[in-house]
Formats: sequence, structure tokens, C-alpha cells
Amino acid sequence: MSEENREPSVSEGENKPDPEPENGAEAGPAPEPKKKKAKAAASESVKDRNQRIREEAAARRRNRREQERQRAAPARNLDASEIVDDALARGTHNLGLLLRKHFNKIQWAAALIVVGGIGYKIYDVRRERTVGENSDKLLAAVAAERARVGEGEAKPDAYSGLEDTRKTFATEEARLKAAADAYKTAAATGGTTATLARLGEAGILYDQGKYKEALKAYQDVRGSELAGKDEDVKGRAIEGIGLSHEGLGELDAALKSFRELENSGITGFAPLGQFHQARLLRAKGENDKAKELIKKVVDKLAEKDKDRAPGMPPSYLQSAARELYAELDPEAAAAATMPQTIDPAVLEKISKETGKSGGVDPEKLKELLKQVKDATGSTPEESPAPQEAPAPEPAAPASAP
Repeated sequence: MSEENREPSVSEGENKPDPEPENGAEAGPAPEPKKKKAKAAASESVKDRNQRIREEAAARRRNRREQERQRAAPARNLDASEIVDDALARGTHNLGLLLRKHFNKIQWAAALIVVGGIGYKIYDVRRERTVGENSDKLLAAVAAERARVGEGEAKPDAYSGLEDTRKTFATEEARLKAAADAYKTAAATGGTTATLARLGEAGILYDQGKYKEALKAYQDVRGSELAGKDEDVKGRAIEGIGLSHEGLGELDAALKSFRELENSGITGFAPLGQFHQARLLRAKGENDKAKELIKKVVDKLAEKDKDRAPGMPPSYLQSAARELYAELDPEAAAAATMPQTIDPAVLEKISKETGKSGGVDPEKLKELLKQVKDATGSTPEESPAPQEAPAPEPAAPASAP
């Protein structure tokens, strides 16, 4: 074996250098151990560099945190007044910087606010003026509707000395025409005022006997936005639709509207709808159904009548319902209107005393009347004598429940 191909033996040692190549031959590839050492050295160098970078980054973070802590607690050794002064000084400084930085934007925002405020004030003044003018037109129509009819000036009241300052018209037709024209003028304004004016115009048209036009006006109000918000307007419109159908002779359509009024859920309008139905059923000859409905109305109003203040007269609906009930069932109506709080013993005693010949002892009569007054709140002398009720007329479109 030649010397070029001979490998070093173990006895020569691992660190012994390789023999120089003879005859100018190029050196062969480096032994494997040297490559591993070079790679290990390069890996260690990269690790050291990464470690150094991480340490430097951690140092920078510690530095920033320390600076932030110092900025956050600059007044650690200051007393309370110095801390407040320092906070005010810093706040003022920061505010000044903010104002200088955004001065143009703040200037434009302030100008827009001032201009917008002036514009809104002008709009509000004009709107209030328009609303006032529209309200004046509506009030003028109401005043014409409630004006006096007759010749000459109204005389002062004999007891109070007050004068009737309402406008006077020579005839009923003139009053209704003036009210209709005024309501039409108010209806042209638009908005809520126009809806209320249309409702008033519908009532005037009904009073003039123009039932078809009144029906159209009531239907307009029924479908308006205001009727969806105001229950009273809605109830009046439904009642007016029924009354207009009744005026046109369409009783079935009128009954349908009054049933809608009864079931509308609007406070106070259910008895009104039942009363109108009872009137129409009586006109159609269905007295049993009419009697059943009017009894419900009378009973319901009697319950409400308990809360009425003493001396207050009954409402229109209560009076009209009692009259209709008296026509349909006189005995039941009389029993319903009799006081139920009188002691039966008192009634029996009055009967016995008045049945004796020669009249009643004045002292005993006074005593009996006092007992009746204590039991009922009134005496027979104070109670009006019953009168025969005339046939009820169709209710006005704006009758109060």
C-alpha cells in the first residue's frame, strides 16, 4: 500500500496533522470531524447573537417601563397641593397643545354650531307663529259653530249680570254656513289642525243634512294619522260614520259602525255604542234586543254615577239612555231609578201614616221626611215629578259619553 492512501493509525493520535501530499498532489476533502466542529461553532455563534438580541430587547423594554413609571408618578414626594398644581399644569399644557393642533377644526365646529343655533331659532319662531295662526283659524270656526242665533243683542243674565259675548247670526242656516266656511279654511293649513278642522266640518255637514259629504269627512278623519294616536278623535270619527249611515237610511251599516265603537276599547265609548245600537234596533222593531242593550247601558252608567259629585246633573248619555229605557220597559226603568237605600220599615211607616183618614200629623211627617232624607240624600219634595219621555232623537255626532 502506498503512503498517499495510508490512513493514520490509532497509535499516531487523533490530533496528529495529516502528512503533506507529495509530488504536488492537491489535498483531499477535509476530514469529517472538522466539518462538525465548524458547524457547531457557527451554531453557537448564531445562538449567542440571538441571545444578545433578546437581552438587548428586554433591556429596552425595562427601560421604557421604568420611564413610564417615572412619568406616571412624578409627584411621589409632593404634598397634596403640589400634586393638584402639577395635575392642573399638565392638563392645561395638554389642552393648549390640543387646541393648537386642532384649532382649524374647532373653529369650524364653533361656527357651525352658532349658525345652526341661529337657524333653528328662526325656524322655531316661524313654526310657533304658524301654529298660532292655524289655531286661531280653528278657534274662529269653533266660535262660529257655537254662536247665537236670534235677533238683537243678548241681554245680561238676570242673576249674574253677565252678558253673552258670542257672535250672533240671524238664522241657523247662516250660522252653519259660517262655521263650515271657517272649518274649510282651517282644514287647508295641514297637520293636526287640519284633521281637527275636518272633524268639525264633518259635524257641520251632518247638521246641515249633507250626510254623504259628512260620511266622507268622518272617514277621512278615521283614516288619519291623528286618529291612530288620539283615541277620542278615533271614537268621534267612528260614531260620526255610524250616524251618517243612519242619516242615509243605511241602518245595517250604521249598526256595524256602532258595534265597532262598542268594541273599540276606547274608554267611555262602549256604552255610547250600545246606546246607538239600541236606538236602531228599536227603530227596526227588534225591541227585545234593544231592551237588553239599553239595560246594560243604564246599569253601567249607574255604576259610574256613584262617583259623581253631589249636585252634578246627569250626562247627556245617561239622560237619553233612561228615556229610551223608560219607553222600552217602563216598569223596569222605574225600578232601576228608585232609591235602593231606603229602609223598608220607613216606607211601610209612611204608607200607614198616609193611609189614615184625616191626613198626617205634621210633626210625624217631618220626622218621616227626615228619615227619608238621611237614607237617600233627598226628600220627596226635592225630587222632580216623573214626566213622560218623548221619543229619543238621533244623537249629535259629538255627544259626550
